[in-house]
Amino acid sequence: MIENNTALYTKAFIISAVLVVILSWTNALDYLAVNYVDDALLDAGIAFAIGRGINAAGSVLESMSISFTLGVGGSISIGEVISPLLDMVEDFSTVMKFAIGSLVLQKLLVEIVGTAFFNVLLTLTAICAVMATFFVAAKYQLIAMKTFITLVLIRFLVVLMALLSGVASQLFLDEKLEQDLQALGKAEETMENINETPAVPEELQKEIQAQIKVKETQRASLSEQLTNLKVNLEEQQATVAKLEEEMEQYSITDTYNPFTSNEEAKLAKEKLNNAESALNDTLEQLDAAEEGLEGVGTDLESLGKQLRGESTGVLAGISDTVSGWGGKISGMANKLSYEELKGSMSSAIDSMLNAMVTFILRSILLPLLFLYVVSKFFKAVWGIDLGKKLKDKTDSLNSAKKHKAAEVQS
Repeated sequence: MIENNTALYTKAFIISAVLVVILSWTNALDYLAVNYVDDALLDAGIAFAIGRGINAAGSVLESMSISFTLGVGGSISIGEVISPLLDMVEDFSTVMKFAIGSLVLQKLLVEIVGTAFFNVLLTLTAICAVMATFFVAAKYQLIAMKTFITLVLIRFLVVLMALLSGVASQLFLDEKLEQDLQALGKAEETMENINETPAVPEELQKEIQAQIKVKETQRASLSEQLTNLKVNLEEQQATVAKLEEEMEQYSITDTYNPFTSNEEAKLAKEKLNNAESALNDTLEQLDAAEEGLEGVGTDLESLGKQLRGESTGVLAGISDTVSGWGGKISGMANKLSYEELKGSMSSAIDSMLNAMVTFILRSILLPLLFLYVVSKFFKAVWGIDLGKKLKDKTDSLNSAKKHKAAEVQS
């Protein structure tokens, strides 16, 4: 009876070993596992990109001066509304980095255990284990079987982990995750829409364009005036220089002594004074023309921004009409009410938390479970406590660091 049971167990082991080797060489489970991991990586990449997009849009919004009025005398800036979401984005991005790293590692491990080298190693180990059941002592049979089972565990456990993660995700998580990602995408779109330049009504465009034409006419007139003044300035400077040369032939007494009768010197001095006065008038006109031209340029720049729908505020030198247009456009930029934006941000935070939990379960907790199973397996089969060895190694490194620190201090 015992011999029959032993023969039955031997046949079952041989059949199992053959099936495991065949399954290993087909790589069928590997392909499924890689597909599941690729899908998870795609979702994680999309989530991470949305998170970074929300962070970028939020940074722009925080620098804007948009605010919402809350009742009488109360207001809140848009930065205060989106601040909780931006704080959550930082944690979300950190979780997504770990999730993406874990998924990439899982894919790499699946590809490694599916290589021809590992399959050959598993096949040779299976042959040795089968042959050991017939030709060697029980002690070596046990070692051969333990080695084979260990390689089988390493070969398929990470693959099964990825498969179970993918199946569980499809059954329980994917639908909710898709909804959460859509909500996050909507929040990102909402924030980007606030950044978008509002469309300027056609009637207001015509008014601004008419004012631009007036300003351009003023600029052309001032430019022409400025050119003429520069020409006059050069002529007057030459006249003053010539009169100053003529004055050099007269002495100070000829010019300023009231008792002398040198009329030519007095006439030359009078001409010089008149020329210098005219020169000063031209310089003042030139400064005024340059200031006017600069002011018109500022007005045109502001009008151009407002024509494109950009808010410019009240700039110096712009007429009351232009300032009124700026107020209208600034009002159009605030397209969302406080309650709408607050609701969108709250929904985004909830979706972000749900997505974080999904990815933690999908790509972090299951790998930790894999490590736990491997640790328990080695302890049960080989009597090796990986957790204890890791702790001992860590304690040894810490002790060495403390010893070195003590030596440095001494």
